[in-house]
Amino acid sequence: MGDRVLKKLEAMSNIERRRKLTLKWDGPFRVMRVIKFNTYHVQDKKGKNFPLTWHFDHLKMYFN
Repeated sequence: MGDRVLKKLEAMSNIERRRKLTLKWDGPFRVMRVIKFNTYHVQDKKGKNFPLTWHFDHLKMYFN
């Protein structure tokens, strides 16, 4: 908990996916709670908690 992560952007069209410079990740977010071994609750930089949980496949570690 407390680690910073990036969240994969899901709502990209096929055209956007083909562009090399299109953002693919959003964040950083802070891991607030581990629900299961691979599911997390995250919080944005302003302290807003996201109501959804995120699977680790949609997150990656953020290094500043």
